Amino acid sequence: MTIAAFALQLIAVYDEVYGRLHTVVSILFFIALTAASLAYSVEKRSKLALAAFVVSIAAWALYWNGTYRAGVAVPETVSALAGSAWVVKDVVESLVEHNRLAGSKGK
Repeated sequence: MTIAAFALQLIAVYDEVYGRLHTVVSILFFIALTAASLAYSVEKRSKLALAAFVVSIAAWALYWNGTYRAGVAVPETVSALAGSAWVVKDVVESLVEHNRLAGSKGK
C-alpha cells in the first residue's frame, strides 16, 4: 500500500502535462493498488479487498479488450473506487477500535 500511496502522490506531481511520465506513474499506481488489494485480501481474509481486486482486474481487462470505448477514465475510476472501499473500511474499523481501547483505559 505504501507504493500505491507514493505513486498516487507522483500522479499529482506529474500530471497530464508531463505526458509519458504521467502514464508511467499512473500505471504504477493502479498495479500497486490492485496488488495491495490482493495482498490485503489474503492477509486479512477480506472479502471486500478480494472484490476490489476482481473488480479492478475486470475493469482493466474490459478496457484493454476493447469491450467499451468510454476512455481510460472509466477503469481508473472503477479501480480507484474499489480499492478505496476496503481502505476506508479498514481505517474506520481501526479508529473505532482505537477509540474503544482509549475509552476502556479511562475507566
